Amino acid sequence: MGVKMGNKEVNKKYYLKNKEAINLRNRLRYGRDRLLICIQRRGDLKMKARYLANKKIKIPKGQLCVACNLVQATERHHEDHAKPLDVKFVCHSCNCILK
Repeated sequence: MGVKMGNKEVNKKYYLKNKEAINLRNRLRYGRDRLLICIQRRGDLKMKARYLANKKIKIPKGQLCVACNLVQATERHHEDHAKPLDVKFVCHSCNCILK
């Protein structure tokens, strides 16, 4: 037989051999690309609207919740997911009620 290798050496050897495939798989599984792939595959309007709103629309500092006018707005609420940039700024508790 040959020299017996431990798990560490085997794992390192496998990683070096398959580095590009592993990195691509990890990006798709855990990274920003995962959300984009989900949007492309499923055409999920809710995910697309959430992604675009988070990327394009910042919540203004000091903005009060449009539903209760008591608490500072921390979230964006979509009335219609087909219009991803049409959002209302609401607090978390009001957003849970509006869902």
